Amino acid sequence: MIDEVVWAGLEKAKAHKDFESGSWLTFYLAGQPENLRKSFPELKLMNAENLDGEEGGFLYPKIPVELERSDIEEKIMKVCSIADRLGLNNSIIDLDACPEVEQSKFFTLWTAAN
Repeated sequence: MIDEVVWAGLEKAKAHKDFESGSWLTFYLAGQPENLRKSFPELKLMNAENLDGEEGGFLYPKIPVELERSDIEEKIMKVCSIADRLGLNNSIIDLDACPEVEQSKFFTLWTAAN
């Protein structure tokens, strides 16, 4: 999966003023609500935000990340490992400028359709 990441999004984020105050990876996870809830402890250890709404079978955790390829790769691999272990599907990974869902500038780094 890492070899499918569109790293041009990282370069765009580095050049965009909205990313000066921080950045977050947003994962679009789907699965059984109980399995999504089982991911919470590990996601919280990664300082994840937006850990609610799993009752509908979807979760969109936002994890703070440095605008460095190595940090992004590490966080993607950790979340993918959690998802695989719990039988969750990940359809999109975005690089966001803020943790607010509706206000954030973002660049898509990966989609399941890649």
